[in-house]
Amino acid sequence: MSAPSAFDEEMRKLQAEYGEARQRIVKAQEQLDSTVGTAKSKSRVVSAKVDARGELTELKLHTQAWRSMAPAELCAAILTTINEARAAAQQQLWKSLGDLVPKDVDMSKVQSGKYNWGEAMPEKPGLPAIVEEYLQGSEQTRTGGGKNE
Repeated sequence: MSAPSAFDEEMRKLQAEYGEARQRIVKAQEQLDSTVGTAKSKSRVVSAKVDARGELTELKLHTQAWRSMAPAELCAAILTTINEARAAAQQQLWKSLGDLVPKDVDMSKVQSGKYNWGEAMPEKPGLPAIVEEYLQGSEQTRTGGGKNE
C-alpha cells in the first residue's frame, strides 16, 4: 500500500479540525442549556433567576418588607434585580462562547445586532494550499479547462 499523499494528509487534518470544532460547539450548547443568571436586590427583598436567553424563570420576594415599600420602590428593586440577573447570565454566556468566536469579536455588539459578520468573516475560508490546488483543478476539469479532456 502506498504512503498517503499530501492531499490525503491535509484532508485528515481538516476532518480532525472539524471534529474538534464540532465538540466545542456541542459543549457550548450544553453550557448554554445550563446557563443561569441570578441576582438579589440590595435590600435582600427580591431575587431573580433568568436563563441564557435572559428570560425570567424565577422571581422571589424573600421577606415581608416589600409590603412596606412604596410601589415605585418595589418596582425599581424588581427591575434592577432582573437586569442584574440578565447581566450575570450574559457574562456566563459570553465566557462559554469565547472559544467559538474570533478573539476580536465584541460580544456586546453581537448581542445588540450591531456586529457585522459579513465584514468579519472572509468570503472564502483559508484552506491549505494543496486543497486549494485540488479544488481549482477540479473546477477546471468540470468546466472543460483541465488536462483530463
